[in-house]
Amino acid sequence: VNMPGTSGQQGTDGGGLDPKLLLSEPPDELLCPICTCVFDNPVQCPNGHVYCRRCLQRWLTEDSETGCPECREPLNRESIGQALFVKKQTLGLHMRCPSAQAPPAKRQR
Repeated sequence: VNMPGTSGQQGTDGGGLDPKLLLSEPPDELLCPICTCVFDNPVQCPNGHVYCRRCLQRWLTEDSETGCPECREPLNRESIGQALFVKKQTLGLHMRCPSAQAPPAKRQR
């Protein structure tokens, strides 16, 4: 599964948060294998594979018979659960202030 992330705040597929917006590099365990961004609203299959909710929904919409992108376990709404431990970990990440990314403009008199 390899759908590249983008340089914006969220992936083009509506997935997770761009890791470049964080103060430090996030651990790989907090990156969605579909969008390669930090998990947003993480969910998991019955075997524990975790994805952004939007990423997994898009994956299943494109081919509902595919199942989990990693183990191919058949999935439906009842079999997908929140990944609360992962969500708690992502909430602990520190983001850069968006306005601090660019130097302040100089005032002219």
